[in-house]
Amino acid sequence: MNILAIETSSQRCSVALQYVQTNKPDNTSYLQDDESLSHSRSLLPMVEQLLQQSELSMAELDCIAVSRGP
Repeated sequence: MNILAIETSSQRCSVALQYVQTNKPDNTSYLQDDESLSHSRSLLPMVEQLLQQSELSMAELDCIAVSRGP
């Protein structure tokens, strides 16, 4: 199962991807933006970077998980 997780409820923005490939059954990648409150600038580029690294497309994601905060 390929799962993209997005965390934007705190001052830092982070994105994680858990994915399965034929030769590697379970992989996890993670990125965090260390610049405080820059979510609108950094979120989509971080998602694109993780997808490129994993050689996946958005269509290959089974689930997108998001945090829900204050």
